[in-house]
Amino acid sequence: ARFQGDELPRARRKPRTDSTHILSTARKLNRLETLAETVRAALNAVAPVAPEGLRRATHVARRCRRILPGRRSDGPIGHPRNCGADGPVAEASRTHTVLSYRSALLSMKALTWHGQGDVRVDTHPDPEIQEPTDVVIRVTSTAICGSDLHLFDGFMPSMEPGDIIGHEPMGVVEEVGSGVTNLKKGDRVVVPFTISCGHCWFCEQTMYSLCDTSNPNAEMAREAMGHSPAGLFGFSHMLGGFAGGQAEYLRVPHADVGPIVVPDGMTDEQVLFLSDIFPTGYQAAENAEIEGGDTVAVWGCGPVGQFAIQSAWMMGAGRVIAIDREPERLRMAKENSKAEVVNFEEIDGPVHKHLIDMTDGRGPDRCIDAVGAEAHAANDAK
Repeated sequence: ARFQGDELPRARRKPRTDSTHILSTARKLNRLETLAETVRAALNAVAPVAPEGLRRATHVARRCRRILPGRRSDGPIGHPRNCGADGPVAEASRTHTVLSYRSALLSMKALTWHGQGDVRVDTHPDPEIQEPTDVVIRVTSTAICGSDLHLFDGFMPSMEPGDIIGHEPMGVVEEVGSGVTNLKKGDRVVVPFTISCGHCWFCEQTMYSLCDTSNPNAEMAREAMGHSPAGLFGFSHMLGGFAGGQAEYLRVPHADVGPIVVPDGMTDEQVLFLSDIFPTGYQAAENAEIEGGDTVAVWGCGPVGQFAIQSAWMMGAGRVIAIDREPERLRMAKENSKAEVVNFEEIDGPVHKHLIDMTDGRGPDRCIDAVGAEAHAANDAK
C-alpha cells in the first residue's frame, strides 16, 4: 500500500487479512496521530473482504491501542466526541466510507437497563484504562444476582437508561494500568461486587463494603441512605455509576484490592460464586455467630440460602433446618446442602410452632432470613 496525495492507502488487489499484515500496515502509517486514525487504517485493510475480515479487524483494532504509545483519541470509538459531524471518525467515513464498519470495532455486547422490566443486550464502547490502578478484563463467566431484581423491578433509584448491569463476573486480565502491581495480563480473576480502595479507615478495618473513597457520588448516597457505602459495579449512579459485569469486557478500578487470582486448574464454575453470592451466604452465617452444635434455621432456599446452609455447616452447626415452599429448592437443600427441610405450605400451623416441635420445645439457636425483598413483596400482594 502507498499514499497518493492525501488519500489513505488503497488495498492490494488480493488483500491479506491476517492480523500480522494488518498491524504491519498500520504501523507503517507514521502519519497516524490518534487511535481513531489507527482503527481507520485497520478497517481499510480489511474492507475489501468484509464481512469475513471484520471479525479479524475487531481483534486487530483492540491490539492497535498499543501501536502509538502515549497517544490516544479524545474519546473512545463510539463516543460522541469522535462520532459527531466533525469528529475524526466521521471525517474518515466521508473519504473512505468506513462508517458501517466503525460500529463493530472497539465495541462489545452488554446487558443494559432501559427502565422497569426492560433490559436488553446492547452494543457499547469497550472499556478503557482510566486510572493507573485500573485493569480491563475479558469476562469469561458472569452470574445473575437476586439483587439484580431490585434493578429490574424498579426498586433502586438513580438508574439511567443505557446503564450496564451485573456484579458477579470473572475473566482474564487484558489490560493493566501502570499503577497495578498485584495483577498481570493473562491472570484469571474473580471480581467482587464492591469496589474498595484498600487504604481508607474502613478498608484498613477490612470493612471493604464501606469504603470511604470509591463512590464518586457519595453525597447522593448519603442523602438517600444516611451513609454512603462503597462504589458497586452496575448498581445505580447513587452507588458510583460504574459499568457492570454482564458484558464482554469490564473496567475494574482499584484492581490491586478486590480481584481474586484463580489458582491453576480450577474452572470458572468452581470459583465464580466467590464474586458475590457465596460471600453473601457466608456473611449471613457469620453474623448469626454460630457456635458448635447449634441448631440453625434458614428461611429461603434460593442461592443465598443454599450458601448460608453450607456455611452454617462449615461453622460447626449441629442441625440445619431449611424453610421454603418451592419443591426444587427444598430438594437442593436436602440433597446438596444436607439440611432438614420444611415446606411451609404443607405443615399444620405456623412455622414457629413447627420449629418448636422439631427441637423439643427449645426452638432454633440461630435464625437466618435469606428470602429477599421481592419475595416479601410478592407474598404481601397475594
